[in-house]
Formats: sequence, structure tokens, C-alpha cells
Amino acid sequence: MRIAYLSSAWIPSRTANSIHVMKMCQALASAGHEVVLFAPDKADGRESGTDDPFAYYGVASNFTIEHLPWVRMSGRGYWYGWQAARRVRKSGFDLTYGSNLAACSFASQMGMPVIYEAHSPGG
Repeated sequence: MRIAYLSSAWIPSRTANSIHVMKMCQALASAGHEVVLFAPDKADGRESGTDDPFAYYGVASNFTIEHLPWVRMSGRGYWYGWQAARRVRKSGFDLTYGSNLAACSFASQMGMPVIYEAHSPGG
């Protein structure tokens, strides 16, 4: 199964959500799925001096990371979510999975199967 993982975590960074995202992608890929992680391309949010995010997190390089534009504008989280969902739809993934509410919502509205992972009752 081809799985698109939609995240709002900066990769690489020291945040807990970035660690979780990388570990989840590794686990899904280890289970035999083709996984592509979509993450925002925000250079000033990334950990400096890290050329290999897989080595940084200590995970297998059994999935792909694709950075999408993170534009400087009001509502950029929604813009990112819309762009991520459009990219996933055009690429023909079997499943959309993630913790980015906007991206998962847009993907669902576009008719894609979605699993949204919430880390609190409010999302």
C-alpha cells in the first residue's frame, strides 16, 4: 500500500512530534508499505548541521521525505494543508495518514481515504 504521511513537523528538529512522525513512518515502511512523509520546508525551523535526517533520528531510511513550501503569509497552515492534500491526490496514494488536521481535512474533502491521528481530545 502507498501511504502518504502528512505532518506539520519540521524535519529534522528536536521536537517530540518530529521524532514521533519519523518513528511512525519507519514502522509503516517496515510493515511493507511504501511511505512518503510530507513535511513543511521551513529552513529556520530545522536543526542545523544535519545532512541526514534518518541518521539524526536513528531510523531506517526505508521511506521518503518530501518537503513542501511553507510560505510566509497569514493562514499558511491552511495553505500548506491544501497544497499537501493536492500533492497527495495527484500522486495517487492509497491512504493518507497524519496528524496535520488541515491537510487531513482537505484530503478527506478531496475524496481520499484518511486516518487522522489526534494527540488530544480537541485535535
